[in-house]
Amino acid sequence: MHKYQVGEEVKVKIIGVQPYGAFAQLDDGYVGLIHISEISDKFVRSIEDYFKVGDYVNTEIIELDEAKHQVKLSLKRLTNNHRRFAKTQTYKRRPYHCKRLSDFPLLMANTEMNIQTEMNKGATTMIKIETTNKMDLTSYQDQVTSIDNGMKNKTSEGSDYLGWYEYPNTFNEKEIANVISLAESFRSTYKILVVCGIGGSYLGARAAIEAIRGLYPQDQGMEIVYLGQTFSSNYTYQVLKYLEDKDFAVNVISKSGTTTETALAFRLLRELLVKKYGKEGARDRIVATTDKDKGALKDLARLEGYQTLVVPNDIGGRYSVLTPVGLFPIVCAGIDAHQMLLGAKRCYLDLVDPSLKSNAAYQYAVYRHMLYEQGYKAEMLVSYEPNMAMFNEWWKQLFGESEGKEGKGLLPTSAIFSTDLHSLGQFIQDGSKILFETILKQNKVVNDVTINKENVNLDELNCLAGKTLSFVQDKALNGTLQAHSVEGKVPNIIVNYDTMDAFNFGYLVYFFMRSCGMSAYLNGVNPFNQPGVEIYKKNMFKLLGKTK
Repeated sequence: MHKYQVGEEVKVKIIGVQPYGAFAQLDDGYVGLIHISEISDKFVRSIEDYFKVGDYVNTEIIELDEAKHQVKLSLKRLTNNHRRFAKTQTYKRRPYHCKRLSDFPLLMANTEMNIQTEMNKGATTMIKIETTNKMDLTSYQDQVTSIDNGMKNKTSEGSDYLGWYEYPNTFNEKEIANVISLAESFRSTYKILVVCGIGGSYLGARAAIEAIRGLYPQDQGMEIVYLGQTFSSNYTYQVLKYLEDKDFAVNVISKSGTTTETALAFRLLRELLVKKYGKEGARDRIVATTDKDKGALKDLARLEGYQTLVVPNDIGGRYSVLTPVGLFPIVCAGIDAHQMLLGAKRCYLDLVDPSLKSNAAYQYAVYRHMLYEQGYKAEMLVSYEPNMAMFNEWWKQLFGESEGKEGKGLLPTSAIFSTDLHSLGQFIQDGSKILFETILKQNKVVNDVTINKENVNLDELNCLAGKTLSFVQDKALNGTLQAHSVEGKVPNIIVNYDTMDAFNFGYLVYFFMRSCGMSAYLNGVNPFNQPGVEIYKKNMFKLLGKTK
C-alpha cells in the first residue's frame, strides 16, 4: 500500500462536485477533498468551471490522516509551484503527471460515482452519538475489541454470514456495473418496477427509495410498486388491478424461490405479464435476484430464460441492501448506487478503530446494551421525517431478527414524530418505564416552507410569520426531548446525521449493521440466524397441506 506524504503531488479522480469543493478518489481507498479555497488564487464562481465528475487531475496533499484514509488537497499550491518551476526552467515533469488546469477537459473519464456530502471536519465519524443519561463505556472496551476482531477475522459464531462486514471495501465492481447497466436499461424502457419480495429482500430497497426520493418524488426514476410481502387478498387484488393497464416489469427477489408470500405473488405477476405481453415479452420484463447456482427460483429462471442477479451466499437478507438485492430496484428508482457504496465505504473507514472513544457505531451498541442490562425492555427508533418510516421498518427487522433469541433482546419499535406524539406521546411520557428512545436527528434541511402572516390571526400563529417549518420542527424535537428525558425520565440516545441522500443512506445502514452485529454479540447470541421464524412457517405449511 502506498504511503502518502504531506506535500506530495498525487493524481486523483474527481468523484463528486459540491458548491464548497470537489471530492477525489486516490489509490489504496483514500478519499480527499479539494476545498473551494484551494482551487485558485482567483475568485472561484463555480466549482464546475474547474472540475467535472470523472476528471483526472494532479493535486498536492496538504493534510493527511492515515488512520481514516482521508486527505485534504490543493490545486492552487501545485499550480503555483509548477509556475515557479517553469519560470526558472528547472522543473521536469515526471511521466505520470497530469496536465495542468488549462488542459483538464482532455482528461475527463466516465464515472457514475458522486459524493454529495462534505467530508467531516474534525470528528471521527460523520455520525455523532449523544445521550441524555451519562454512562461510562470504558469497562466494555476489551469486550468490544474482542468482538470486533471476531467479526473482522470471521471467527465469531455465524461467521459464514459476515460477508457484509468487509463488503464496502471488497464488493465486485464488475458485478455492480452489471446491476447498474441492467437497471438503467429497465429505467429507460419501462414505467413501473414491481419489487416482489419480503423482509430483507425488499425492506432495504424500499427504505432507501422512500428516504432519498421522498414520498411524492418528482424525479425521473421508475415508479416502484411492492408485492410479495403479504397474503392480503385485498392489497394483492388492488395492486394487480392497478397494473392491468400499466407498462411494468418485475424484480423477484428470493434466495430459495420458495418463500410463500413472494412465490405466490410472483405466480400472479407472471400470469399478468404473459397475458399482457406474451411469454417472450414477459421473459424480457423479469429479473430474478436469487442464489447463484441452486434453488427453485434459479431453476425457474434457467427454464424460462430470465435475467438473473445474485444474492451473496455470505450475506443474509437483512444485511443485503448494499448488494444486488437492494441496488437493482434502487437504481431503477433513479438513485446512484456508487454514491451509496461510497457512503458505506466511508463509514467502514471511519469505524476501523474499535475504540469506544471514537467509534460511534460501537458507542451506540454499548449504550443500548447498558440500558438493556438496566432493565429496559424496548427501544423506540424515532424520526421526525415521514419518509423515514420504511427505514424504521428495515431497522426493526435488522435488530429484531438479529437479537431476539434465547429469551434475550430489546423489542425494537418505532415512531414518526410529531405525528405519533398524538397517539403514543402520553404513554412515553407517563406510562410504564419499559422503553428508551433513539432519535434519528437530521441536522441539515434540504427543502423548507416559510410561514406567512395572515391578516386575521384566528389560529394565533402570526408569531411564527417569517419562520420556517424546519424551525418549528427543531423546537418540537428539543421540547419533546426535554419532556421525555427530564420530566418523563425516559433515556434518549440521539443519532445525529447530516442529511438524507444516497451517500448518507449508505453510511447510515452500514453504521447500523455494525452496531447490530456488536449488540447481538454483546448479548451472547448469533446475529445471523433466525430459528424462531421457521416455527410459524412449519405450522402454516401443515395447515395448508404443504408437504415441503
